Amino acid sequence: MVTRVEATYSAISCVAMGALILRARRYALCRRDLSSSTTAPAEAAASEVSFKAGMFSLKPDTFGMPAAEADARAISEARLVVVGEIHSVPPCIELQRRTAVAMMAEGRGLLHIVLEHLNFEQQPLLDAYADGTLGMAELLEQYRQGTEGHDLVPYEPLLALGRLHRAAVRLHAGFIPRSYARMVMRESPEAALAAARDKGYVSDAESLDATDAHYDFFESLLTGRNRHATPPMAPTDKFRKMFPAQVIKDAAMAHKVLVICGVGHSGYSHGVPERILRVLPWLQTHRQTHMYRVWCLPVDPETELHSVEAVRAALCEAFGPPGVSDPADLCLAFAEVTDTAPSRVARTSTAAAGGVAEEVKAATAAAYNAVGSTAHLGGDVQRAVAIMRRLKYDDDQIGIAGADSANFQGVASPHQHARLQPGERVVDLGSGLGIDSFIAAAAVTAGGARGSVVGIDLAEKEVRHATARAAARGLVETAVRFAVGDLERLPLADESADAVISNGAFCLVPNKATAFAEVFRILKPGGRFAIATSVVLQPLEEGQWPLCMRMFSELHSLRPLATAAGFTSIELDTSDMAMAFELPVPDAARVDTGARASLSSADGASRSNQRNQVHVGSPEFKHLRDLDVNAICGRVVISGIKPA
Repeated sequence: MVTRVEATYSAISCVAMGALILRARRYALCRRDLSSSTTAPAEAAASEVSFKAGMFSLKPDTFGMPAAEADARAISEARLVVVGEIHSVPPCIELQRRTAVAMMAEGRGLLHIVLEHLNFEQQPLLDAYADGTLGMAELLEQYRQGTEGHDLVPYEPLLALGRLHRAAVRLHAGFIPRSYARMVMRESPEAALAAARDKGYVSDAESLDATDAHYDFFESLLTGRNRHATPPMAPTDKFRKMFPAQVIKDAAMAHKVLVICGVGHSGYSHGVPERILRVLPWLQTHRQTHMYRVWCLPVDPETELHSVEAVRAALCEAFGPPGVSDPADLCLAFAEVTDTAPSRVARTSTAAAGGVAEEVKAATAAAYNAVGSTAHLGGDVQRAVAIMRRLKYDDDQIGIAGADSANFQGVASPHQHARLQPGERVVDLGSGLGIDSFIAAAAVTAGGARGSVVGIDLAEKEVRHATARAAARGLVETAVRFAVGDLERLPLADESADAVISNGAFCLVPNKATAFAEVFRILKPGGRFAIATSVVLQPLEEGQWPLCMRMFSELHSLRPLATAAGFTSIELDTSDMAMAFELPVPDAARVDTGARASLSSADGASRSNQRNQVHVGSPEFKHLRDLDVNAICGRVVISGIKPA
């Protein structure tokens, strides 16, 4: 069983300041689908599962109160964050991803993410995934051959940070192999400790000593004993012999800093935090400002997370009255609720399940990296200008594009719907070779205003080209910059943009619901989006369809997707949906715009056979030439507003 998250998130800060709503679908996928298939698998029967969650303070003076901006700031600025999770639960993983993004944004050097889910001997798997030599499907397949046995599929958004931001993030396998815990039980703690020291898995100073309070907590996890009952209940000694096996795992994880482990390895600062503080005594001195602890707590589904009284009651039941104990700094309280009603999203791409989405993204990146590698070669500016005019770019915008117009990529103009204003902060999703970002930058810096544009694209070589062109245009990085990123996991802070635009890239995102949720997350309250995208007018019949078309949403699904993400005032411009049309320039009869098609001419003024393109003249499209593409696909612009 594989969990795929299709989520909508409320307007919250980096660590979820308030209600967090997730919708997950569980799919039964065979091993073959995850390891070898590069096409969308057939969708299995899915059960809808919702998670409601919220972040709450565990500090005595604010116990049970929703987390505040100060908590978000403290987490992002901390040198060490320990997340005690419930394994593979979507709200916990989303919290971890947002925490990592917030810590990255502080720019204080390399962020180390230590994961309990893989043992030290599996570090090569993480390294190969991070450097791109191993896809998610292969990672899952090889991981399953090991002994750890966690469900890694839900962690893909977190793991991807190490792949997309290799210079800023390092993924660490954090667990000692299980054979050492068995050695504790079958031989002795001393034998296991000596063997672990020889491998460098624990520090030379480690002795496996532990406090009675730590054992009290450990025993309560196994027996379910209420540590805060009145009168108090003493722990049994039943698990004393196996306790060092727990401690050696703690010591190994601490030896390695976002640390992600089960609550049993971090609660009440026992286990991992305790060992880290021992190894780094300076951290103990600055613990209040440099270390943050988070406890992920499942609560009764009937708990009303918007009620302070209900939340406090749940926290008191778990941790005792305020001030009696110190379990963590923050608590992510969540509950799983089965939803038997049909999904509000009419259609979502089944290609997002498991590792297939990773392969789709890899294929997309490869195609557009090829385009980026030859973007410096000449193209047919005349043809490109004709296409831009046909797509409703005005003369000023075409003038701003200038010679770069030969590298235009898109399906329509998002600018007339976005109505960008001087001084605004804009994000361009799927920025490609930079043309729409340059046009947006001109709008937000008009009259000397200090607006800015960030272009995000999956293809590194297109990002490099756009960055070089921005420099050649004399645009400073404060006005426009480009970065490699995944539209389903944007490397941007919450509520950081006034407007989001996108032209042709959105249709290639495997999981549209997650991408819309990300747009909602990064927009400020009152912010707006305008997304030009391609759609299919009805479900595609069986046949050999290009990868991009298999990713297209059905037209009728777009509005429900945006609504589910939380947007209002949604408009869907279908006034000019033609995918194939006549152009008033020589040698330009019938152009198929496709999805993010590079509209540089294959037979125009340049005529260079070395110029890589997507869709135009592609063999993958050859068999479609006799079809009426306008009866199959269309171009639309969807726009909406995030409630203030």
